[in-house]
Amino acid sequence: MQLAYGATDVYNALIYGEKHPGTVDFLKNQFVGATTMLTDAGRHFYETAKASFEHYNSNAALNYARNAIKALTGGNTDIQSVQYLGELKQLQNASVLMQRWLMACPEMRERYFEQKLDGYSDTYVNVSGLDIGRNHYDYRCVMHGLMTIDEDGTERWTQYFDELKEGDRELLLSEKVDIVDSWNAMNVLMQFGDDPTNPYGGKL
Repeated sequence: MQLAYGATDVYNALIYGEKHPGTVDFLKNQFVGATTMLTDAGRHFYETAKASFEHYNSNAALNYARNAIKALTGGNTDIQSVQYLGELKQLQNASVLMQRWLMACPEMRERYFEQKLDGYSDTYVNVSGLDIGRNHYDYRCVMHGLMTIDEDGTERWTQYFDELKEGDRELLLSEKVDIVDSWNAMNVLMQFGDDPTNPYGGKL
């Protein structure tokens, strides 16, 4: 059986956003178990349902939804999805989901702890204490598997082996790239005295 994505999937991605990983895990567990007691018709229904579930909850499906959201929203930051934010207004009005990943940027966290930027003060909740960089769980989630270049030009592939917290899923490569590119945009804007984490448009 071959399945494809279509307009209905685009609509669902826009309306409902990303599925909670806990819900996906729960549903996935419903397919675990013996099927020996099923009739041939029941087994066929079971296999069809399982194939459909796996198809629509795969990395390919997540990427499809991400690309559809990007194409149709034109960078609307209200959508609860990971996306590249490169403009000051986009960053300042980032969704709560993106705020978590934006505030994993080491330079942002350092200034945040020094009280030199707003840090989405009305909506961002710091649950990681004073952790910065590789000591910070969210940072490790972003950087796991990405290549970094040292000051001497040495290329390094970083691997972290954290157990994911409840409700989290591993970020897609495209999501990690979008987050790191957003970090770079934030750092450039800070050089001009702008606070990319202040929804009210304040300066540093």
